[in-house]
Parts: sequence; structure tokens; C-alpha cells
Amino acid sequence: MRLLSRLYAFMYWARRRPLLGLSVSAWLVLLPLFIFFAGVLLRWPQPWKLVWLGVALFLVLAFALAGRAGYKRFVGDPQVDLDDEFAAPADEQRVPLRATGIFSVQNFENYVVEHPAEYWRVPLGQHVVMVQNGPDSFLYQIIEPQHIREVQPGYLIFGREPQTALALRFTVSWGPEFAEEPRFYELNDAPLRKEATEERVVYFTFDHDADRYAVWRSLLQSRNDG
Repeated sequence: MRLLSRLYAFMYWARRRPLLGLSVSAWLVLLPLFIFFAGVLLRWPQPWKLVWLGVALFLVLAFALAGRAGYKRFVGDPQVDLDDEFAAPADEQRVPLRATGIFSVQNFENYVVEHPAEYWRVPLGQHVVMVQNGPDSFLYQIIEPQHIREVQPGYLIFGREPQTALALRFTVSWGPEFAEEPRFYELNDAPLRKEATEERVVYFTFDHDADRYAVWRSLLQSRNDG
């Protein structure tokens, strides 16, 4: 698991890091292709050319599979229980964490892995996650209490080694698809608006167990209250 965790982290870094107009991952794929074509021009022995072609195809497949998995894997751990020693944070109290998943502003969304973030709960009950997307750039996820479906403890396979994490499954009601002005239709004097039906999962990791338990209790308490 540790090797896979580090490979995911490297591939995510390589996919996002630019180098001479291309990403590092693109250069990693192109380099064995260049060597293959050089071998064709220089009439290298067939086995050598096939080796470099195989390396290029392997890297294409590896990056494709890693991208499809979101450069991470989550393994649930049902044996982990919520520690009663830790209470939910107060309203508006911000808890630092790292977030993985799709986060949005109202006209844009992006998939991030292990980006610095903050969690808090507003007095009306909504959960807010603010994720750093770049210098002075932030993405969000705003979750209604009644839209929380499951909070699962486990391990996130990403980075130097797997990390204890929480997986939050919820129904989306925030993002580009909700950016337009809401349209209301009267039916028996009851206003109707677009329903939140798409489910999504995001993942949180923490530097301290106390923060993990605090956010976990806050999310569970909200779900139970809803």
C-alpha cells in the first residue's frame, strides 16, 4: 500500500507540474517514444525498440488508470469508532484539514487531491469546506445537513504513506449546475426549485486526531439531527 500511495502522489504531481509547455507526465510518456523513434531511424535491434515502445504504452496506461482512480484510493475501516472524548466544534469554528474531491465556485469546479482546506459549520446548520486551489484562489463545498448520506472512517492511499481519513458521501446542491438564478413555479401555492439528486464523495485527512474526531462528530450530529 505504501508503494501505491507514493506512486499516486508522484503521478498527481507529474500531471499538474508544467515543464517547457507540457506537464511532467507528458514528458515522461514522450521520452520513451522519442527513444523508440530514434531507434527506428538508427535501425536498432528490434527487441530494444519494442522495449521502449512498451515503456511508453505502460506509462500511458498507468497514468490513465491513476487518473481514472483520482490518483488515490480509499479503504474503509469499520473497526474505527468515534471517540466520545472529542466534541463537535462550535459554530463558525474552523478546523484545518486536507481535502480530496470535486470542489466549486458557482461557475467553476475542479478536482483536487490533498489540498489545504478548512471546515466549519454555520449557525443555520450548513457545512462549509473551503479548499485552497492556488494563490488567493479558493473552491468550496457547501452541504445541507439533510443531504449527508454517510460518513465513513478509513485510510486514504496517497502520499508518503496511507493516511487516516474520513469519506463523506452527500447529495450535491452547490456548484456550476446551481449557478443560474433559481426559477420558481407555483403549484398549490408551494414554490419548487431544482432538486439535489447527484451524489458525490469527498475525502478529508488531518494532521491531528482531535480535528478528525471533531469534524466526524459534527457531520454525524448534523446527519442525525436532519
